[in-house]
Amino acid sequence: MPSPRDARQLEARLIELHRQVHNDFAEGRANTLFLVVGFLRWKKKPEEERSYRAPLLLIPVTAVAAGDTLRWIVGDTSSGSGTTRRVHILVKPFSAGLRTNLVITTDRRVYHLQLESTRATAMAALSWTYPQDALIALQRSEAEAEAAMPVATGLAIENLRFGYRIDGDNPPWRPLRAFDDGRQTFIEFPPTIARPHSGPDTRSS
Repeated sequence: MPSPRDARQLEARLIELHRQVHNDFAEGRANTLFLVVGFLRWKKKPEEERSYRAPLLLIPVTAVAAGDTLRWIVGDTSSGSGTTRRVHILVKPFSAGLRTNLVITTDRRVYHLQLESTRATAMAALSWTYPQDALIALQRSEAEAEAAMPVATGLAIENLRFGYRIDGDNPPWRPLRAFDDGRQTFIEFPPTIARPHSGPDTRSS
């Protein structure tokens, strides 16, 4: 990607950006570094001279900084797409007996690594596992599976009757609709209902 700055100015600006992103993450636990793709120029009123710009697409950027970038090659690549997209940081020393530090800033965490190259051993890959993230993913998967489950089986669509009206207050667990098939009455609640606080399951009676 071309830059209007020379090598020294570009390096100084990148270091400044890295420090700013690191401080923002440490203070607010949020990533503030994004790659902007395209701008939309607009005006509040057509006759106004002043115009505004809004980014069309913001892509979170993983910031990587190493101490010794002359004798260590540091790059990155990615795999997957969407929610399964993963960024891979590639590190390669020029020779054995080298030491440096590496700081990786993501939109969730900051990693501080101490690197040392040796002749005898090599580390092919390094990764982290977070049990809380796995638990959140499992809970989300279970919630999606439960939401996709039918409330009942063996129902004849032609016998369903939706002539019900729901009145009253508007609490978070307010039913969405009610219907029956001539034998049972079904009450549909929002998927975000907290069942431990809603009493027994009254979706059918």
